[in-house]
Amino acid sequence: MADETLHPAPLLDPQPGPLPQAEPEPEPVEQEPEPEHPSTHSRLRAFEELILGPDHVRPHDKIERGIGSPFSMLSAQHKAHHAALEALIAAEAEHKTASAAEEAAHAKLEAAIARATETEEALNPAPAAAEPTEEGLANG
Repeated sequence: MADETLHPAPLLDPQPGPLPQAEPEPEPVEQEPEPEHPSTHSRLRAFEELILGPDHVRPHDKIERGIGSPFSMLSAQHKAHHAALEALIAAEAEHKTASAAEEAAHAKLEAAIARATETEEALNPAPAAAEPTEEGLANG
């Protein structure tokens, strides 16, 4: 019959090496929030790269459109979408210009109102509070 007594587990080394250190957590990298919508220029560029390839010739940052160019061989739907993106870029530029003009006009309006108010007050000074006179004090 085998020895069925339980033997205690061997003891660990009384002086183990240094305890393993936990690696420090990497500092969070601040990321710029992604814009809600990509810019129209980036949308146009992505579309051009998708349909024409990233190496398509772009003199003056515009795609080549001449006879025999890959653009000239696009479907009518692709050309229409490309034209719509270009029109969107032009409309955004016009809107930006108009917004700046509106802000300038509003500033001129505010300045004109302030000047008109100042000159009106200079013409019609506010009546001063009636100062009590000796006679008024004696009767009051």
